[in-house]
Amino acid sequence: MNHRSHRSLPESFRNAAVPAAELLELMKLSEDDTVVDVGSGSGYYSFLFASSCKEVLALDLYSQAEARELASRAEKAGIKNLKVIPGDACNMLWTLSFTHAFFSNSFHDMGCRDDILSSIRNAGAKLTVVEFKPTTPFGPPSFIRIPKTELERLAEAHGFSKLGEKDFKFHYALSFGPSPRIV
Repeated sequence: MNHRSHRSLPESFRNAAVPAAELLELMKLSEDDTVVDVGSGSGYYSFLFASSCKEVLALDLYSQAEARELASRAEKAGIKNLKVIPGDACNMLWTLSFTHAFFSNSFHDMGCRDDILSSIRNAGAKLTVVEFKPTTPFGPPSFIRIPKTELERLAEAHGFSKLGEKDFKFHYALSFGPSPRIV
């Protein structure tokens, strides 16, 4: 299985791997939140978040056909607060307005991690990341994976404080909020 194959995993496997209720509990979304789901793929998490917040921005390197398909699925499901945004987070994230950034098995692929974290911090937004544990038998090669301690260090270096964490069988999830700025 290549490291991008997780996007086509069945929803039942995804929920068993990262239980939706536990993820939502960690994120503490409100009806005022706008979530940008970076690397949204099939829209699994975008659809999940849509019932808990004001708006969801599904951001990924979608082709026009993929974007239309995801938007059509949302419309058929009666989801009116999901906006599909084809594009590269490295070039677009700073142009979007959001209160919470979410990455599921996609942060390790970001070549511009520092820029992304700066954009999220400058927006005053929260950050939640789900990533593969080092021993997970599928996913990206181990040298691409981000250990939990490295992600914590990186987020803290960009002005975030850890709000919570969850450990799952194959993944971990960390949630951060912007640290108060000292003037």
